Amino acid sequence: MMMVVAIQTSIFTELAEFLVSQPSLEAIVAYKVPDSVQHHVDELLEKNQAMSLSPDERLELEKILAVVDVLDLAKAKARLKSCYKGRTDEAGLVPTGIGL
Repeated sequence: MMMVVAIQTSIFTELAEFLVSQPSLEAIVAYKVPDSVQHHVDELLEKNQAMSLSPDERLELEKILAVVDVLDLAKAKARLKSCYKGRTDEAGLVPTGIGL
């Protein structure tokens, strides 16, 4: 159980430190978790595919995947925002239909 807590803390801490650094849109798009974290996630995904995750590992994987979903959404919004940077309509707004 200790490993689960340590990895989760590292993912959340890593992401929090990145966000408080006030990254540029480009840095958000380019952001990747450290290799050690990615390796651990890959191991969990392999165990999941083999149906050999413990209940604690399953919970850990679910939490990690939720964080990844939020990060993917932030990256997509950052890409859109950077594409429309400087392009606004007459009122100074991003074109209609772009949910930034």
